[in-house]
Amino acid sequence: MVKKKNSGFSLIEVVIAVAILGLLITPILTQIIQSTNTGRKAKERQAAVENAEYVMNFIQRTDKEELDIMSSSGVSDISITGFSKKTNADKVTCELVDVDGNLLTTVEYNAYIYTLDNTKLGPKSNEYTRKAILDDLSSCVLGKKDSADVNKRYEILYDSSAYSDSLKADGFILTNEGSITHTNSDGLVDKIVCVPSTGDYTKDYVNPNNVNIGFIQDLDATKVAIIQSVASNFDKQASDYIFHQKMDFLKAINPNEWKKQVTGITGTNTFSNDAPACRYIHISNTAHKNALNKIDYYEVICDVAYYDNFTVGGSSAEAKIKYPAFAQKFYTSKAPDVFFYYEPYVPDETDKYYTTNDFIEFYNDADTQNAKVYLLKPDKNQLEGTDYADVYTGGATPERQYICYNTEIAGNLVPVNINLSVSLKSGESIDAAVPGHKDVMTIYTNMSLNYEVDGKKMFSTDKDYIRTSGGGDDLTLAELNALRDYGKPATIASHANLPSNKLVDIKNDTQSNDRLFTVTVVMDPVSGSMDSVRYTAGKGVD
Repeated sequence: MVKKKNSGFSLIEVVIAVAILGLLITPILTQIIQSTNTGRKAKERQAAVENAEYVMNFIQRTDKEELDIMSSSGVSDISITGFSKKTNADKVTCELVDVDGNLLTTVEYNAYIYTLDNTKLGPKSNEYTRKAILDDLSSCVLGKKDSADVNKRYEILYDSSAYSDSLKADGFILTNEGSITHTNSDGLVDKIVCVPSTGDYTKDYVNPNNVNIGFIQDLDATKVAIIQSVASNFDKQASDYIFHQKMDFLKAINPNEWKKQVTGITGTNTFSNDAPACRYIHISNTAHKNALNKIDYYEVICDVAYYDNFTVGGSSAEAKIKYPAFAQKFYTSKAPDVFFYYEPYVPDETDKYYTTNDFIEFYNDADTQNAKVYLLKPDKNQLEGTDYADVYTGGATPERQYICYNTEIAGNLVPVNINLSVSLKSGESIDAAVPGHKDVMTIYTNMSLNYEVDGKKMFSTDKDYIRTSGGGDDLTLAELNALRDYGKPATIASHANLPSNKLVDIKNDTQSNDRLFTVTVVMDPVSGSMDSVRYTAGKGVD
């Protein structure tokens, strides 16, 4: 029997085989690792871009004033941890360069830097710092005159094809919007590629951030109080209620006369000599604080009260009713402005006319004294098309036109007396000489402050002023005070004259808050080999 030799591979053969396998598998493993790292970095880069977009959306939808006080209310995963600005004497200087990097001119612009909390992104949860920069560089570039030709201007170039290797070598970057910029150590643009403008700039360009926009605002109902149609909503209800109160009173003291009035048998109107019912509107703007004395929210409330003191058959009685016209809480960083679309009381639905006197009272606390009230005549109203509500042209000269409300006294057209006053809680004062006094909200109106006929003005700021008709059935001060006591909130203790300087023509309202910006979100990795992310977009009117 022959034995078979079965000794296997020799050591040398195994070593050679492993070496060959290593030579073959190393490039494959390297490629797999590189591919994995590339995929991880791509995912992390995408996550960083998406987070930058998320931050951008937050910055775009948040008022700048709220950003400035480092507030990020309503957003749980973004906190503003720091705020700085480069304005006035500390503006940022930026060189405008051509596509070859040659200097054209320089501009100065404002920048506002908001430092946000860090975030962790990607499969390895790498940490990134975040900041948002608001600047008005674009507007400043458009407003820059060439030193040699005042009619020559420049505009930012948005063209990715102009991003040359030489610009890249000089540290310029191409933004997501297509502009080519260079930044300093603070991340602020200190060079930007521009081209001569083709626009007609024979007139000076005005930076929109420096323009007074009057009372134009972002009329977001979550940020400002918009009180509409108080008169049309409640006047008729109140008039009907008061009439029924009178009829019930008549029925109780004189059933036969009541029956005649109901059936229309008699031609005599028992109530024909009554003074018109009057109306009182109370608007309050207050801050509500928590146990730490921090403001939780603001609240605007508008109540409307009606009162009529009447006499029937020698017996006197009163009718009154109050409606909650508006109530809203505002979770904002500042006290909300109030837009009140106003129309005087129409006490008689049959023979329509405006009341002789209409009373509006305002309350604010020390935390809401800087809010504004806009007392506005709307385009549409109950007496549209009549001399009572239309723009009135008085006198012989047609240019004497007024935005006003009128009523009728003894057959003559005269202004409605719109009485404006202030309410106070116990211990409060608007007297500057009194320690701890508070200021009063300024009231801006689009109605004519100088409108008057025969010495009768449309606005009065004396809380006790009542216009008389001379008929002997006018509203008395006692009746007015009774109306105020009924219509005011229980916390109100007294009433004061509205300071005359607090009633202002709306054309004198000034708002020039910064509102038009370029927003850049910068995300820098704390460690590792990832590149920074810069994401740019615009922020419009706040």
